[in-house]
Amino acid sequence: MAVNIPSAMDKLTPREKQVFSLLLEGNSAKDIGLMLGISTNTVQTHIKNIRRKLGIQRLGWARLLRPNEPI
Repeated sequence: MAVNIPSAMDKLTPREKQVFSLLLEGNSAKDIGLMLGISTNTVQTHIKNIRRKLGIQRLGWARLLRPNEPI
C-alpha cells in the first residue's frame, strides 16, 4: 500500500508530529517521554496513532521514510 506522506502528515496532531520527528531521529519511546515530559505509555499511544493515521502496520515503517538510516 502506497502512503502519501505529505497528505497523511496533515492528519497528525502537533504532538504526534513532534513524536514522529523524534522517532525519525532515532530516539526511543522512553527517551521521547523524558524529552517531552510525558509517560512512555503516552508516547506508545502517539506511536500507535501515527501508525494508524499513516496506514503503516509494522515498526519497520520508518525505513520507508529514511532508507539509509538505521532503526
